[in-house]
Amino acid sequence: QDSKETIWLGVQGNLLRLNQEKKITPIKIEVLKGKTVFAIIEDHTNRLWVGTESHGIFVLDQNGTLLKNYVADKDKVNSLNNNSIKSIYCDKNGTIWIGTNGSGLNRFNEKTENFTSFTTENGLPNNVIYGILEDTSRNLWLSSNLGIAKFNMDSHQIKIFTVDDGLQSNEFNSGSFYQSNDGEMFFGGIEGLNSFY
Repeated sequence: QDSKETIWLGVQGNLLRLNQEKKITPIKIEVLKGKTVFAIIEDHTNRLWVGTESHGIFVLDQNGTLLKNYVADKDKVNSLNNNSIKSIYCDKNGTIWIGTNGSGLNRFNEKTENFTSFTTENGLPNNVIYGILEDTSRNLWLSSNLGIAKFNMDSHQIKIFTVDDGLQSNEFNSGSFYQSNDGEMFFGGIEGLNSFY
């Protein structure tokens, strides 16, 4: 859902726009043809960030015009580190965070257009990041295949929560995360749902 309360839906090859009157408008986007969309968010400048199953990230304007395409490039040190995107999140300061399918978490620097990655080598429990939500203390909460990680955006300190802490399972699911208006976080997994503030 964007700042105008329009809901964007990703399907193979294009996007669907659902307005407040519940009218669905297909937005055919040539660059998305044949690509499966896994994540859509609006950033602080109203651009749409579209994460795909295997073709990286496409940044579009509200009309579907391509502005940028970020892909993994093994010859570029600070590129996106995986083309398989599970989640994208724009934090309260406007920073973009990307959850990948096997390469952990990426942070995008808008000024340099560089990506910084955080993986199990930095303390994440797993490199599949299904969901990203933010609390009021500059922490991201990341659902994965091996529990939930609390990741501090400033210190990069990580605390891991597992079934021993009350999780339904250590394994979570794609697209199964939500934050209510009062800040409660919900993460869905293979054995049910966890919610907390």
